[in-house]
Amino acid sequence: MGLEPTNEFRQALNLTDQEILKLNKGAYGLVDAPYLWYCTLVNELVSLGMEVSPFDPCTFVLRDKQDPNKIAGILGVHVDDGIGGGNEQFHEVIRKLEQKYPFGSKRVNSFTFTGIDGIDLTQSEDHSIIMSQSNYVRKIKPIAIEPNRKSQEELSVTETERGAPRGLVGSLQYAAVNTRPDLSSRLSQLQSSINSAKIETLLEANKLLHEAKKYHDVTIRIRPIPYEDFRFMAFSDASFASHRKPDSHAGMIIVGTHLSRGSSQNARVSI
Repeated sequence: MGLEPTNEFRQALNLTDQEILKLNKGAYGLVDAPYLWYCTLVNELVSLGMEVSPFDPCTFVLRDKQDPNKIAGILGVHVDDGIGGGNEQFHEVIRKLEQKYPFGSKRVNSFTFTGIDGIDLTQSEDHSIIMSQSNYVRKIKPIAIEPNRKSQEELSVTETERGAPRGLVGSLQYAAVNTRPDLSSRLSQLQSSINSAKIETLLEANKLLHEAKKYHDVTIRIRPIPYEDFRFMAFSDASFASHRKPDSHAGMIIVGTHLSRGSSQNARVSI
């Protein structure tokens, strides 16, 4: 691939105005850069003894050297951000990885994952992990609606106005997927109304944001569970039509739960 260097680059490499550059490998900013970085990272982690999880290609597992049936550590990656934990074997692998690819920063016990608008994670003394997006939710801005249009709820929105609920839904969906499942149902109904949005839709979007901010301190706690006692449970439901329009809706929640020893095989979960 040929590149047209900037003036600063030409001066640094002593290039003439007629000379161009040839790109021999991936570079930041190109569409294939994230994938090429992922391939490079996978090769490095595998060479260090980690395995790609069959459930998620961005999750890597390190097995214990003495007992392969035990997990020594787990690493999850999101582009160039990583999160994980494990025993000394795992930390030795991370140290070797850092020697080849120096980390911009490293945090333990309490930090924000994937930047300033990411997920705040805190590990307690009992090793449970608290996930919060309080700071993120409070920064989301409501939709600006002209005062004279607020009373015209049945009026259709303009194309310019239609982009506002799309942006708000996208921002809230990021929170709903990670830490705020309580918003999912109303968010789904709001999302299905965007194509035929009215002023009422904008007002509903702001109401949902107000509720999200009112309970901004809602968190999810992940508790350590012995793998032999861990169970997945799924709950699903569907409706033929909503109260506003004859569209079908379906929802599902999958939870990890603890099956107490000595109890019946029918675990009970309160949600």
